[in-house]
Amino acid sequence: MHADPKPYVLAMSFALTFGSALLPTGNPQNFLLAARGNISFLHFALLAFLPTFLALMTSFFFLRSIYKTDLQEDVMPKDPLSLEIHPYPYMRKTGLLALLSMIVGMIVSSFLNLSMAVTILVVVGVFLFFTPDRDTLLSKMDWSVFLLFSGLFIIEDFIIRDPIIFHEAIALMNRLQPNYQGFVIFSLALFVISQLISNVPAAILISQLLPHTTLNLPIFWITAAIITTFAGATTVLGAASNILVIQVSEKRGLKISWWEFTRIGLPLSCLILAEMILSGLVWFKFVV
Repeated sequence: MHADPKPYVLAMSFALTFGSALLPTGNPQNFLLAARGNISFLHFALLAFLPTFLALMTSFFFLRSIYKTDLQEDVMPKDPLSLEIHPYPYMRKTGLLALLSMIVGMIVSSFLNLSMAVTILVVVGVFLFFTPDRDTLLSKMDWSVFLLFSGLFIIEDFIIRDPIIFHEAIALMNRLQPNYQGFVIFSLALFVISQLISNVPAAILISQLLPHTTLNLPIFWITAAIITTFAGATTVLGAASNILVIQVSEKRGLKISWWEFTRIGLPLSCLILAEMILSGLVWFKFVV
């Protein structure tokens, strides 16, 4: 298209992060916290809709204001556009069927009190069982990202296993009341923690602490999932999806530095954190 690809790549990265907050299956931290907090699929989606919608709209207007000049250019393809051919075209219908089955299974699990983990394992297991190229698909996964986050999980596990740190963290959280003020302090603290150890390790950490506190309520479990998700948009290392987008873009000739990403991600995340706090005000007035 002969257009500056940066705003589009950044928009994709932020959309992956903010959009994944809507459902328990949107990302690992959502699934972990929804499962351990015993939050149903529909309950999670209903509360997450408002902050997710606001985050997506804010990212759109924010990026459009920053890249206003670039996006106003009259861009038309000068060369014929050719789509990349999918290496496994016969999987498209099977993959779509598996995706729809997973969504239906998640909704059904909300009414039958079934484990979301079991539903996902069954669907993915059946899909891989009937896929002849399962080994090739697994080999194409970016295992270096898994190694990176494995290191972060080791750090998080050290914190959990230290009895002094663990009990002090619980004591601090028990000072908060399960009201709107406690919600604000909880959200701000979790946002900062997510910047220090990344969002998925932060979700694992908070999932170990919440059951032992006065905040062991569905609204705080859902808040933890959304806050850790939104915090991932601040820096490149904030979420695995950021790393994948930046890596793929660099392989195709577009380099986005850590500072360039943070220069946009930090103020955008702060704006969306403020919107999340306003969403909490709506929750505590009309839902809780």
